Amino acid sequence: MKFLHPEFLFGLFAVAVPIIVHLFNFRKAKKVYFSNTRFIQEVKKSTSSKRRLKHLLILFSRILFIIFLVLAFAQPIIPSKSNIQSAENVLIYVDNSLSMTNTTAEGSNGLDVALATVERLLDIYPANTNYKLLTNNFAPYSNTLKSRDEVRELLTEIRRSHVSRSFQEINDRLKVNFEQTENTSSETYYISDFQKSTFGNNPSDLDSSNLEFLIPIVFENYSNVFVDSIYLENPFLMGTQSNKLHVILKNDSDTEQQDLNVKFYVNDIQNASFTLNLPANSSENYTIDLSMPLERINKVRLEFEEFPVAFDNEYFLVLNKSDRINIVEIKSENSPTAIEKVFGNSDLFNFTSQHLSNIDYSLIPQSDLVILNGINEIETSLSDVVRDYYDHDGSILLIPGTRPDFLSYQGISGIGLRAANNQGMQQLNDPDMNNPFYENIFESQEGNMQMPTVRPLMQWSDSRFNLLSLKNGQNYLSEIRPKLYLLAGPVVEDYGNFQRHALFVPVMYKIASMSKEFSNNLYFQISQSIINLKIDSLNRKSVFKLKSQESEFIPGQRISGDRIFLELPKFTLNSGFYDLLADDEYLFTVALNIDKNESKLNGYTREELEDMFSEYPNVSIFDAPDSQEAESDIKKLKFGTPLWKYALMLSLLFLLTEVLLIRFFR
Repeated sequence: MKFLHPEFLFGLFAVAVPIIVHLFNFRKAKKVYFSNTRFIQEVKKSTSSKRRLKHLLILFSRILFIIFLVLAFAQPIIPSKSNIQSAENVLIYVDNSLSMTNTTAEGSNGLDVALATVERLLDIYPANTNYKLLTNNFAPYSNTLKSRDEVRELLTEIRRSHVSRSFQEINDRLKVNFEQTENTSSETYYISDFQKSTFGNNPSDLDSSNLEFLIPIVFENYSNVFVDSIYLENPFLMGTQSNKLHVILKNDSDTEQQDLNVKFYVNDIQNASFTLNLPANSSENYTIDLSMPLERINKVRLEFEEFPVAFDNEYFLVLNKSDRINIVEIKSENSPTAIEKVFGNSDLFNFTSQHLSNIDYSLIPQSDLVILNGINEIETSLSDVVRDYYDHDGSILLIPGTRPDFLSYQGISGIGLRAANNQGMQQLNDPDMNNPFYENIFESQEGNMQMPTVRPLMQWSDSRFNLLSLKNGQNYLSEIRPKLYLLAGPVVEDYGNFQRHALFVPVMYKIASMSKEFSNNLYFQISQSIINLKIDSLNRKSVFKLKSQESEFIPGQRISGDRIFLELPKFTLNSGFYDLLADDEYLFTVALNIDKNESKLNGYTREELEDMFSEYPNVSIFDAPDSQEAESDIKKLKFGTPLWKYALMLSLLFLLTEVLLIRFFR
């Protein structure tokens, strides 16, 4: 046992006072005069032994009262086994991510509990201690040491952040620009909810010479509903083509979420509202028909009400109607072809048909799809240009002529081609509706479709996907490489009626839509360091800005080809819509959302943290539901168990004993 203030032990000399009083009874005798001896009979008899016992008990009570009162002022403690000394430098990390807005069992906000814990930590250390305060924002002030008063002032400025950090990031940032000498010591505090989805599970690079304290913030419950993902059924949104938006909602709790009201807004106009029941620990896919008229750029917002965690109850995305598909047809005949008739809708397609003898090669690199239609022999110059176009992520549909030169075709296809075994009229098999190629083509999938008859001229064995086949199993239309399609026969009257069949138009439309490079994502996440956007006719000298209703800033930017790469200052961003401006001229809108990992609230338990840090004896973990208990546990670990409260209670107990002895012991 040790004393924090041993100088008060000199007060034990005061024990001599009651001893002296007992030995030298300073009470004066009092004479009582009486006239009749009968009063003597009324005096109660008392032996000297009883009086002596009473006096001794009172003496001991007074002595013990003084002893324990002195001990209370001296503040005795049972020293900690760890023998920890106070550090000169204290590093503190406060988790201010969105998940810390959850509530504890006492009804307090998690971030408020964390800040109150820091306040109490400041009172534990001497006034000359230096502090380093870090939050998820990695603000500049975290690079230097601060005084106690400076830290208290910084605590009032901490707000919740959309940024999540892993333990490795936090530890590396705390130690940066911090050089410790041999004569100094440091201690590090991590105050967080320790989310499994963001914290990580492989701590490393911990300095074993310094103490590390983990203080978990424990919440009352970890239930939450959030948007897991959103996608279009047909990623190519063009014209008046019907489409559907798929919304996957996740219920991350052990109880069913009932009567969840979800609202769907397009350009700030509510277009749909529905009520859902989400089973426990499950994800459900809900479909929204995009039957409403859409503008070129549409700001879409999904909103629902769910408590107490509300930071992820909104989700933002942008639906951009795609530009027209650029298609170039190179043909050997002067007359209009079936391909030209299919892609004649100028609202959807920017179609150009060129004769083999008069090719504008500059149009090929700018096109989304190149169709080589009815060419018997592909010259080397054309083959080289088309092959280079394909190598730069272009799309090609090769339709043979009536007298195909297989060797010239191989320069583009890259596979061995040969004459078909049976070049007579044959019927096509029904398409495989399980093939992803046929998704969103037919409203109903009837098995009694009358298939066209065709006359194939060539065949092959190497293909990525077989899209249409003959009754004998031979390939007719295949995707032999990504975005490289090959047809087995010409699309003219003498070689079948495929071009007049109802299947021809949707198949050609599907090839065209899959060839289109989609401009930009429906949404991005704030956690992304860099986003890239496709912009036609980029001016490299332009200054690009992102602007929302609350802020406007110039992000770091880099241009490569037709894409611009923007560096997001994620610690200053909020979820929502941001307009992209080039020299103050509006281009389009991007949507930013928080990382869904932040919505997964489950954190590591004390037992899991102890197992994770089992190799680090310098790491201590506190199972404290509030800041006051955390402070008490830290004091016990650093200074030991204080006993002054017990000494004070015993002192008062013996004072009460003395009073009772004098009052009732006759």
